[in-house]
Amino acid sequence: MNCSNCGTFNNDGSKFCINCGQSLVNDQTKIDPQLNKNENNFQSGNTTIQSIDHNVATTKLLLVSYFFTILAVILKPSTVYKEELNKFNELKNSIILSSVISGIVTLVNLITTMLTVVRVRSLSWSSGGYATTWQWENLKQLNYIQLIGKNFLIYLGIIALIAVVYYIAGLIIKKQTNFSRMLGISALAVVPMLICISFLSPVLSMISAQLTMPIILIGIVYTIIILYEGMNREVPLEGNVRYYFNLVCLSILIVAGYYLMLKLMMSSISGAFENVMDLLG
Repeated sequence: MNCSNCGTFNNDGSKFCINCGQSLVNDQTKIDPQLNKNENNFQSGNTTIQSIDHNVATTKLLLVSYFFTILAVILKPSTVYKEELNKFNELKNSIILSSVISGIVTLVNLITTMLTVVRVRSLSWSSGGYATTWQWENLKQLNYIQLIGKNFLIYLGIIALIAVVYYIAGLIIKKQTNFSRMLGISALAVVPMLICISFLSPVLSMISAQLTMPIILIGIVYTIIILYEGMNREVPLEGNVRYYFNLVCLSILIVAGYYLMLKLMMSSISGAFENVMDLLG
């Protein structure tokens, strides 16, 4: 530290200048606020970094927790809900779970669609059977933005629709219901159906087309079982009322799903027809 009177260098902490005897206390008070400000900024920066690291670690733990929750529900649906439903008391957690499941299934569906497009089977006159060729240039024909966005919204909509139907039905019978928990139950319940429809069915169809429908039915039945167990814990009913309640809700969902499937099929047929007309024109 230099003396403000004569400019002589003095050791930090000195009270008087070794050359002229000038008091150095006032000079220290001028410097210390800036040092304190820099120190505070440094501490604030460390706090921000620690907060970001904590949020990242929390997100990773949450995703790992969701993975084991999904696995546990698939393996033992009758006992897991009692332990796991408290995770979905907050709507944020249920939305994250629904988005994660929809995103994973969308990614799987994208991969299977790409494999289906590049795998071309054609009749081989020489061998008298079908020959499989891989035409990777067909990947350029896919509209990836539409494919990803459309599938993600469809899967997310299915989960939300199930939760909404059960939530409204619960209000009608004047039972206290929690939409957040119902959304979490719906997200967990649809996992077997989505796995069978988006992954197992396309893979097994490459082996035998006859395996497709049984696998889809197995996934739907298992989804209904998991949904039934979860909603009965969330909306406790006694006797025949419990069966009628689930029957009405499932009937509404089946009709809505059938209508949605028809719309999607008509949209696909319309799109294919337009592509053929474009080629002919």
